[in-house]
Amino acid sequence: MQALIGFTQDPGFWNGLREYAALKKYAAKPCTGAPTRFAVSPGDTYVLAGQEGTFSTKGTYDKNGVRQRMNVTAAATVALTSASLTHTWLCISCPWIAIDGGPDPFVMLAWRDDASKRGRDRKRVEHVPVADGKVRLRVIEREDEETRLDELVIVVRDAAGSPRVITPVLGADRSALAKDDGAEVRMKKGTAIRVEYDVSAFAEKGEIDFDVVASGYYVTDGP
Repeated sequence: MQALIGFTQDPGFWNGLREYAALKKYAAKPCTGAPTRFAVSPGDTYVLAGQEGTFSTKGTYDKNGVRQRMNVTAAATVALTSASLTHTWLCISCPWIAIDGGPDPFVMLAWRDDASKRGRDRKRVEHVPVADGKVRLRVIEREDEETRLDELVIVVRDAAGSPRVITPVLGADRSALAKDDGAEVRMKKGTAIRVEYDVSAFAEKGEIDFDVVASGYYVTDGP
């Protein structure tokens, strides 16, 4: 649901994510007083709807949408009202991590939406291009929440197969992100930071595989 809404409200970001490309033709359409139409193939499908702003009024994501399975025919119609909101859509956590020349952006710290859920996540990425001996990451906050990012490092393997932790060499917040030590970088919606890592001692043939390791949590903006 977040992707379907994102294609409509923030296409500049969501259009660049290949893993969601197949959903683009079903991008969300705002509810109005007139019927909303989608061109879909006949057969078994799902009708999805979501209501914005439920967290600010309820303090939680609760009964904010519709997930209804149906058989589509040429004359199929669906009438939805506030009473139809029985499904709960959960917000995907941020931040998003984008790697220059790497795979599609991905989420870290998923569901760590409270200080009590603070922890460390690890994500494997492969065949990342190396430019001037460095790899470059962007951390992007897209939601109505504040990310509290403590550590952001990468882990590579040396020639003997032993893990080596690489800390940032460039970026305004590089010292705070070097260790899981409580020195947090706080990011509100619409902010982004760039971080570089020197992998020149480990890169082979202009590319490298590594793990991204992040620690922290996020808090959703409430009432």
